[in-house]
Amino acid sequence: MLEKRFAAVPAQVFTADGGANGSVSIADTSLFKVKQRVIVAATGQTNLELEVKRVSSPTAMIIGPITGAINTFTDLSAYTTAAFA
Repeated sequence: MLEKRFAAVPAQVFTADGGANGSVSIADTSLFKVKQRVIVAATGQTNLELEVKRVSSPTAMIIGPITGAINTFTDLSAYTTAAFA
């Protein structure tokens, strides 16, 4: 059995506020892969360790809990550009 390892991606700043459906907008999603773990951080919010569920476009992706199914998302509406998410 092979374990996939993804290269570390430098911190990426949100270009739009996080969505209630786990949506995230950043400048470039080309470095991200489905099932890759990510840490979402913002001023005044706790850091969340999540995983990429879907890369929707060159600038948008959906993320959710690591243990959840591919269609399980995390509410990221508290993670805003004003809070430097």
